[in-house]
Amino acid sequence: MGISQAWKLVINALKAAWNEFTTLIFLNLIWFFLWLAPMFISSRFTENEMWFYISLALSLFLLGPITGAMQYLLNRMANKNVISFEEFKHGFIKFFWRSEALVFVGAFTLVVIVICFNITVDNLGLPPIVVAIFYGIWLSLTLFWFLILQYAFPLLVEQDVGVFLTIKRAVLLAADNLLVSLLLLIASGVLTYVSFFLVIPFVIIWFSMIGLMQNFIVVEILKKYNSSYSKE
Repeated sequence: MGISQAWKLVINALKAAWNEFTTLIFLNLIWFFLWLAPMFISSRFTENEMWFYISLALSLFLLGPITGAMQYLLNRMANKNVISFEEFKHGFIKFFWRSEALVFVGAFTLVVIVICFNITVDNLGLPPIVVAIFYGIWLSLTLFWFLILQYAFPLLVEQDVGVFLTIKRAVLLAADNLLVSLLLLIASGVLTYVSFFLVIPFVIIWFSMIGLMQNFIVVEILKKYNSSYSKE
């Protein structure tokens, strides 16, 4: 895929998000308040430190399933299907544990990369040239892992497969479509920076907008592969 095609695909993803802007605000608010519901409830009724940590753990536990259910709705939007509360409930139940596992694998891998980075760059007393090599290796791995993660949930809900097969296919998709993956990551990074800097966009649009763009691009890329197979 050339740079013009990749750029056009990302622009079309942004247009798709703009066309569904009102719906995306509604979905983002639901996502934000549902997975943080235990913390909101805890802060409303008690300031006990133990309950704070319990509610924090519950919110982290809900992050995966709520995200999976919302990604399922966003995937249906990218495929031009209707969404409803029943579809949300279906996605929540269907992808509950796989979403939980996907969030765990994503976070665990990032933690491992950070630990390896700190050990090899700061704590081994290696020569500067070797430190520079390790620095480049871990930064490259981190970048590629983010490229993979942006396809993980869309592939999970689109193809309804296991967690490790989802990650394997996300790796192949990111590697085979590196240019569009980088452009999507840059666009997502800009949206993330603006959203966290201003706070309000994070609450009302950040997750759903990026999620719809990711699902839109995955759906369009998979059409390319399906078209190639049909010609063989």
